[in-house]
Amino acid sequence: MKQIKLIPGGDQPQRLKHPWVLKSAVSASSLKSLKSGDPVCVRSDLGHFLGYGYANPESEIVIRLMSFNESESHFYSSDFILNKILAAAQIKSQMGQTKFSYRLFFAESDGVPGLVIDRYVVRSNQSEKTWQIFSYQVTTAGIDQILMDPVIFFKDLTERLKQHGLSEFEWSETCVLAKNDGSIRKKEGLSIDPPTVQKGDLDLNSEVRVLVRSALNQDKAIELSLNFMSSQKTGLFLDQTDNIARALRVLLTDSSMKNRPLKILDVCSYVGHWSVQIASALKSRDSNQDLEMSLLDQSKIALAHSSESLKKYDIKVKTFEADALKPWNELDRDYDVIVVDPPAFIKAQKDISPGSHAYLKMTLEALGRIKKNGLLVTCSCSAHLSEAEFLKIQRKALLRSGRDAVILERGGPTVDHTHSPFFEQAHYLKMFVYLVI
Repeated sequence: MKQIKLIPGGDQPQRLKHPWVLKSAVSASSLKSLKSGDPVCVRSDLGHFLGYGYANPESEIVIRLMSFNESESHFYSSDFILNKILAAAQIKSQMGQTKFSYRLFFAESDGVPGLVIDRYVVRSNQSEKTWQIFSYQVTTAGIDQILMDPVIFFKDLTERLKQHGLSEFEWSETCVLAKNDGSIRKKEGLSIDPPTVQKGDLDLNSEVRVLVRSALNQDKAIELSLNFMSSQKTGLFLDQTDNIARALRVLLTDSSMKNRPLKILDVCSYVGHWSVQIASALKSRDSNQDLEMSLLDQSKIALAHSSESLKKYDIKVKTFEADALKPWNELDRDYDVIVVDPPAFIKAQKDISPGSHAYLKMTLEALGRIKKNGLLVTCSCSAHLSEAEFLKIQRKALLRSGRDAVILERGGPTVDHTHSPFFEQAHYLKMFVYLVI
């Protein structure tokens, strides 16, 4: 294993257990010998152990650490990663997250940079039988080299999860889906591949029903219609469930939202996680309440999925296939509730100015279409935008629109998207619930 020495003073982040070693902190002599994916031992300029990880000399994050324990020199193995996943699953089970679909493993936050695994529980449209799908992303050369045989890896994982009481599924009821189509793989010298079913008898080219934990009852599930092969990321965005719960508690408590028809707008609705959770909660409280749900998204396929998922709630659904960054001319100006949950507009420092303007535009559009005393939910999943800066954008929108508001709730990622105190970058998601006056 190669020994990498840092420059004097370059070890401060690692002494605080941060998993990223920047190129500027590594001595020039150490950099010369590195190849992408190399397992390394990182030491201070005085030779003190700091951590084990793997390298990528082409990246500014030249080393990503997997262990800060000197006795774990076996870290560069699938068995080490399996044990990390089991530890993460145990915590998430303890928090009531594992009965339905959830983020099983969250890269740096769970101890292995470059690996994300979502475990989905699904049903086909032809049967009530449930299956589990491991939908995963490998984004670094180091993890790609360790997981040379993903089918064997996930077979071992399935068996260990069941042995430890963390899953009820057998290997025969399991599908494995590789979603290695992210552009970040280019920086690691990895190919960008189409979604690939590596194991399983369930037809993932067809629409399935994904069971997602109800925001207000962790023992019950809602169902979201989805085609995994045409979906974003691993399939769904599961990080908003706790934020949806926060927003729903406000909505269900608000006496002005009871005993009358409600108009709700879901912007950047994707496959309808927010709208289905809202419809489920409101109809569970009062099955006779009239609801009109408007969905705005630029994907015709996503709108079809969300409409399908909303059918069971007996509500009026309107869909608008449009770019949410363009004027919302087709939409009404009297919504009781508006949810704005766009994609990450700021993926790098260079995107901060145009991305901030995009968030401002969407918030202004929402403020122009919500009733007095309506509820507005605004979200950002841009890691490069702090909560304070996001709030500053909301303030600017309120001033420009001439509206006032009260913050009723705020939130971050759902608990299965682990937030390590040593890796602040994992706290990427921001959410505010406003009462707009």
